[in-house]
Amino acid sequence: MMTIENPEAFNQIVCVAPAEGQRPLSIMTDPNFETMSNPEKFPISGGCFATERPNKITYRKYFNQRLLDVDGRFAKDTDYLFVAQYIVEAKQILDDANNFIWRQKPGRNFTAQQARDKNVVSQCVRKDNAYRFMKNVQGSPAYYQKTFYELLAMIRQLGTPTWFFTLSAADMKWPDVIQTIARQYGVTYTDEQVAALSFEDKSNWIRRNPVTAARHYQYRLNTFFQEFLKSPANPLGELVEYAIRIEFQARGSPHAHCLLWIKDAPKYGVDSNASVCQFIDQYITCAIPDDSDNELKDLVLLLQQHKHSNYCRRHKRCRFNFPHPPSNETLIAEPNEIASDTSHILTSMYKVLDSRKSQ
Repeated sequence: MMTIENPEAFNQIVCVAPAEGQRPLSIMTDPNFETMSNPEKFPISGGCFATERPNKITYRKYFNQRLLDVDGRFAKDTDYLFVAQYIVEAKQILDDANNFIWRQKPGRNFTAQQARDKNVVSQCVRKDNAYRFMKNVQGSPAYYQKTFYELLAMIRQLGTPTWFFTLSAADMKWPDVIQTIARQYGVTYTDEQVAALSFEDKSNWIRRNPVTAARHYQYRLNTFFQEFLKSPANPLGELVEYAIRIEFQARGSPHAHCLLWIKDAPKYGVDSNASVCQFIDQYITCAIPDDSDNELKDLVLLLQQHKHSNYCRRHKRCRFNFPHPPSNETLIAEPNEIASDTSHILTSMYKVLDSRKSQ
């Protein structure tokens, strides 16, 4: 015992291991883990997932409600977000694994003894059986394989997509995002005040509530498709079908890769190149607007110009090969059509462009 009367004990090492020799348990088996680890969110130690309710709910529905709670205490805590994501995905994996084992055909039962056999497990990994059951877990290899096959099925039925584009989140330039998050903390900003904030201040506001920032981007994305692309104006043609894949960049902001199928659009390799170029020119331009529309011109110069960064110059030269050779008209590059007597011209031209890139 370490007491004032026994000062020599303070120099001794005391090892306390009450759980020595026992197996660690998952946090999902502890009904009090949520209230014990978040006492500020559960001041009366009630209302957590383990609380008895007339109707049972799933972890996914429970945490979805927590993140959308009106006071925002859960959505503002990034540690709570990661715990919620871990529990939802762990529960999904566990349930899918159990269902996969129970659905095995007679004579192909996967036993616990086989699961402990390294050779059997290695064989399952080689045949993709070890993770095939995770097709419902977003972000897993099996999930992306399933979505890839679904996209191939769409291409088989609808043909080659007409348009491909990426929609990135300009969260630093959307004043309504900063204003919405700031209001949750009792701060009110005007558009001018948001524009005057530094980059670090804007980043801090977005980091304080990533749920609101992500929901805002999803709302803008849905509105863009429903109110713009599907509008009677048909800004890119009459939309037949589309596919979207949302990813998160290293800085945490989302962006969406989109494929669009347009009705009666000419197809490369089937229709003439002239008709394909005419269709492209009908909807796309590379021209910089004149001074009659300064707002549009500023947006084009700000958002539609490639600016070199560490990402594109990871291998010393721009991985997107900017700047591209200029052209007064839309061209379809087909390497087989390049004559041997003109190849030296292209080589010299790219040398000049490479010298400009390094400057």
